[in-house]
Amino acid sequence: AEYMGDPPPFFSVMSHNNRIIFGLIGVAAGLSLSVVYNRFSCCRQQPTTCAKSQDPGIGKKAGTKVIIVASSNKTKIQAVRSAFEKLFPSFALELHGVAAKSGVPDQPMSEAETKQGAFNRACHAKSLYAGEADFYVGLEGGVERKVQTLDCGNGEVLVQPGLECFAWMVVLDGKGTKVSTARTGSFFLPPILQKMVEDGMELGHADDVLFKRTNSKEDTGTVGILTNGAIDRAAYYEHAMCLALIPFLQQELYVQVQVPV
Repeated sequence: AEYMGDPPPFFSVMSHNNRIIFGLIGVAAGLSLSVVYNRFSCCRQQPTTCAKSQDPGIGKKAGTKVIIVASSNKTKIQAVRSAFEKLFPSFALELHGVAAKSGVPDQPMSEAETKQGAFNRACHAKSLYAGEADFYVGLEGGVERKVQTLDCGNGEVLVQPGLECFAWMVVLDGKGTKVSTARTGSFFLPPILQKMVEDGMELGHADDVLFKRTNSKEDTGTVGILTNGAIDRAAYYEHAMCLALIPFLQQELYVQVQVPV
């Protein structure tokens, strides 16, 4: 603020040259503070440039299992939580959803692409928070065009082309020594949804457009819409998550042993 009264005694006895020197020091200090402020501001303005920009407040507590879900989608996080609660009821759980890269298109169009996307998400989450969690989980939904050929045994052959829908789960342990994967059940999309997806629309967006929903992929998902709510997306993913956790639940069975002859 501008000083409107008499100059303070300290400045009254300063020589003209000293005032210039102190003025330059003040400018330099101001620039230094500005640099420091800008360095920490990047965490708010440009989070991708800061090492801990996505820090979800992870803090290990005694007796608590920390699980990082490589997604900010609340439906996926709920599926992971439900699976851990069912298989490890004695665990105190601390879950954190973080944005993680899949490394595949927003709409995976093959089995291999979908599984790779789930694995990439789990690995990216682990690279962001290495050593800070007991489990890192990646989930990815995808589709693949398939042609079903069914021989009825009486000379009649049924051919059914379509777009199969499914999801892959990947779980990494915190030590980096174990990985487990599992897949959901699958179903075929209606022809109209198939066309929209094959024309380049992400399935979640296609659901919103066709069924006049908003952000359905964080709600019941495609499976919930098509089953009239009998199986929503969280339940659909939860079963596969339970399967992916089997090696961690039955650790004594998942070791290299010599099979008795």
